[in-house]
Amino acid sequence: MTTSFIKLSPCHKCSICPCPCCKTKSPTCSCLKRSISSLSPLLPDNHPPDSVLILVRHGTSDDEFNKRFSGWNDCDLSLLGQQQMYQTGRVLRQANLSIDICFTSLLKRASKSLFIIQEEIDHLWVPTYNIWRLNDRMLGNLTSFHQDRAESLFGQHQIRQWLTQPHLAPPPFSNPRTKDPQFAHLHHYSSFSSSTETLVDVYKRVQPFVYDQLLNHLHRRENVLLVTHADIIKTIIRLIHNYNPDYCHDHEIPISTPIIFQFSFDINSFYNAYYLSSTLFENNTDHPYRLFPTGFERTRTGSQYSTHSL
Repeated sequence: MTTSFIKLSPCHKCSICPCPCCKTKSPTCSCLKRSISSLSPLLPDNHPPDSVLILVRHGTSDDEFNKRFSGWNDCDLSLLGQQQMYQTGRVLRQANLSIDICFTSLLKRASKSLFIIQEEIDHLWVPTYNIWRLNDRMLGNLTSFHQDRAESLFGQHQIRQWLTQPHLAPPPFSNPRTKDPQFAHLHHYSSFSSSTETLVDVYKRVQPFVYDQLLNHLHRRENVLLVTHADIIKTIIRLIHNYNPDYCHDHEIPISTPIIFQFSFDINSFYNAYYLSSTLFENNTDHPYRLFPTGFERTRTGSQYSTHSL
């Protein structure tokens, strides 16, 4: 089977770079080397990755369990969420995937999810970084709002528009989150919003982390585990594939199921991605929704994990 791969999008800094090489798209421009690398031969199916990116959506939070919008509300991980993360850790241990560095958000539901996974795979010693850019989407006055009450006040259609249209946002938050100690230092970031965010705002917020930190670690041949929120995982996948912020908004990121991206240093690109499947997930794989596409159509064979049908 032929494996497809995609080029990485150009550096976000170069899109505004005034230098002549960027303006004329000269082959000497270092920022265009990624796109030039797309001319490399396709990799064989059994090509071992130089590094892997593992994306995990945090376990069910107390807000989710109680049908409330979370946003930047620092709600705790529910008992169900803890069980889900222990299960995820066992699956990763079964897959024998080594981890070199971990990232998560400032919110406790994501941080605790990562801790449980690290404990289960015996990787508590791995360097771990809490990054504010990986926080969930700021939902303004919808934060902590019960979903049924919000629908009765604003209507289901209006809420759906706020959550799925790239340039729309929920009503601004009346009490800015900068009053919270963990967010007080963020006011000097231009991409920080203390009131509400559109999908485009989230895209711009996450972009520097992906290009300046995440890809650098993958280029160092380090395996990265990233535990964060559904909208952030979607945004990272969109950035990897250079998709628009509203691409596949109807698709979902399943809780606790790891998404694996394989990176090759030879072609300077991702060349394979799949949802990690295991018999341990059989009791909790009720997916009535469509999974968010990873951008590849390849099925792994001869191992205990495979690609879910999309």
